[in-house]
Amino acid sequence: MTPLMLKSVQSVTSQRDASRIDVVAGAIESHSYSAGKAPTSLEGCILQDSDRLDAIGYVGIARCFYTAGRMGSVLYDPLEPKATIRALDDRQFALDHFPNKLLKLSENFWTSAGRRLATERQQTLEVFYCAYLLRSQARSAGWEPLRRGTLWSCEDFGVLG
Repeated sequence: MTPLMLKSVQSVTSQRDASRIDVVAGAIESHSYSAGKAPTSLEGCILQDSDRLDAIGYVGIARCFYTAGRMGSVLYDPLEPKATIRALDDRQFALDHFPNKLLKLSENFWTSAGRRLATERQQTLEVFYCAYLLRSQARSAGWEPLRRGTLWSCEDFGVLG
């Protein structure tokens, strides 16, 4: 934890209960996906769940593409959008961030409310990812994507399965 974060935690908690500083600091340290730490308190579980819920669903999709744009990434590899042969590279291709991270987030929620919300948002991610792959693969195959009256499924292109 940075000194600034610790000072912030101390200023909030010192008036009430100085012994809570370690609990709050631990919750902050373990909330990040990239930290790879399991929370050690209820507060940590709630904070980690809420952080991960923010990363999935419609907001997570928007954040993914916003971040990719800021990083100068392209949307997907037009030669292999699903990355079955090439390695996933979410720094270069925005769509790779879905199987690389976003589609994995719903597996590790600590609270029952977090798990319930994650299940709903996971479905949103999967539907979006599947539809986008269908669009990109149909376009690569020379088909007009999702023509009126034509329904393709994920299985038609080997997407998500």
